[in-house]
Amino acid sequence: MRSLPADLLEARARFLQSVRTFFQERDILEVETPLLHKTGTPEPFIENLHVQDPTGAPPGFLITSPEYHMKTVLAEVRRPIFQIAHVFRGGDGGSRSPLHTREFLMLEWYLPGADEYALMQQIIELLRFLHVQFPDSELSTNIPIFSMEDLLREHAGCTMERSSLEDRAIELGLAPADEIRKDRYDEVFFRVFLHTVEPALALHSYPLFVHGYPAELAAYSVIEGNIGRRFELYWKGVELANGYYEVTDPDEQMRRFAADNAIRQSIGKPERQIDEAFLSALRKGMPVGSGVALGLDRLFMLFSNASRIEEISPFE
Repeated sequence: MRSLPADLLEARARFLQSVRTFFQERDILEVETPLLHKTGTPEPFIENLHVQDPTGAPPGFLITSPEYHMKTVLAEVRRPIFQIAHVFRGGDGGSRSPLHTREFLMLEWYLPGADEYALMQQIIELLRFLHVQFPDSELSTNIPIFSMEDLLREHAGCTMERSSLEDRAIELGLAPADEIRKDRYDEVFFRVFLHTVEPALALHSYPLFVHGYPAELAAYSVIEGNIGRRFELYWKGVELANGYYEVTDPDEQMRRFAADNAIRQSIGKPERQIDEAFLSALRKGMPVGSGVALGLDRLFMLFSNASRIEEISPFE
């Protein structure tokens, strides 16, 4: 555990209470779900921490997100819900760096009947609500929404088409041409995005949304017209939130899980067992709507005008 000064501990407590107050005032139900999960996430580039039981009981996994459990609850209660959850990530995703700790707080919430634009608007309301409590940070009046396609055209000079991304990656000398041509789509995309777009986002001192991801990066969002209805929130170049207009069809969700496991296998990682309880909740009928996960330690860091997670978090 990292020791924090008393005034910072008090500010952190006020911050978390303010988050809860925001949702309580909107009659959004706070829920609790388990930190221990029977199955790990199949997402290829997120690693669970394993839990071994000395009695010989089957091992479990500490959650990387409360998503599966919360969606199971959502199928039952069918109303807006939120949770402030302790989550854990191993591998590079949990490495100690200015923006990472293995354990951190995640705010996750779901709005049945709302599309991703309504959810983005509620995120803006949350930021403004918190800014009243923590006014020393810089928060612009207007929080813009940029499309991924427009950002790539402006800052990378290419489109989201694979051939366009490949050509630009080769022109920029990001890797040998034969290597780039063999890359998966996501590898080519992130070569270009991380070299061109993300540094440009860091130049903005105000929060902004990036919306409309290529279908190959849709994750668990609905795909329309080869575009994933997914968004991310950035502030001062820090990725804060990842939201979706959620997939609710169990067969489509199973296809996404299978695709994730196929990537895991291709990069030498073990496949993950599928969470059947979650799929059962989808079959029962999870309401159509949107959901988002937001890193609370990062958000508190920015509202505190800190530059490193370790300055404001007790977690290591």
